[in-house]
Amino acid sequence: MDSPWDIVDNVGFKIIWKYAAEMTVDLPRSKAIKTETQKLYGVMKWRLVELLTNVPKVSLTVDAWTTENSCGLLGITVNWVNNWRELCEHVLAISELVRKHNGENMSTIVLQASDDFGLRTKVGSINTDNASSNRQMISLLVKELKTVNDCFTVDRHVPCASHVLNIIVQAALKLLQTSVDIPPLRIADIYIVDDVHDIAYDVDIDDLDAMREATGDAIAHLRVLVSSI
Repeated sequence: MDSPWDIVDNVGFKIIWKYAAEMTVDLPRSKAIKTETQKLYGVMKWRLVELLTNVPKVSLTVDAWTTENSCGLLGITVNWVNNWRELCEHVLAISELVRKHNGENMSTIVLQASDDFGLRTKVGSINTDNASSNRQMISLLVKELKTVNDCFTVDRHVPCASHVLNIIVQAALKLLQTSVDIPPLRIADIYIVDDVHDIAYDVDIDDLDAMREATGDAIAHLRVLVSSI
């Protein structure tokens, strides 16, 4: 994982730097940049720990993804409400998932981040998408935190509303494609007028009846689908 640092030692990168920055100052060596960056991280981490010291409860957001070069990452952010009732947020960690994206490995990283920032007793809820690995992670975290944080339970797992909505829409579209047969529109003797876009569509009266029936069936199926999620 030293590639981001080593690139500054590349001859081609140095040439690009001089032309782009229009500077004659040489870049520091990769080791110096890495050392200074780590020092800065240490300072910023200490400030965040101090900031969170008097916060009674926080909410975490956890998400895992894979980069284009097949590197697995787990991102963790912390959210809380300050004394002025303002919603605050900060990135806690973006850690490499060197092993599988399963609940065990993910929970280990979340616990490490919680320990680093003194949050084990303060986690009130965790927001994730609906992947099965996240549910496993939550179960493991509940077991691990129960001795110091009885507030955090499985019920405090908050599924991402946007992801839930996306699942509903995807399932609905799939349902419409597989179970509803809407006949193609034919040149007709009546018009459906779109007042918003000022467009008139030629539609056959028989097609309208078929579309109304198909739409009604789709809505009925969709209601059953939504109620089951």
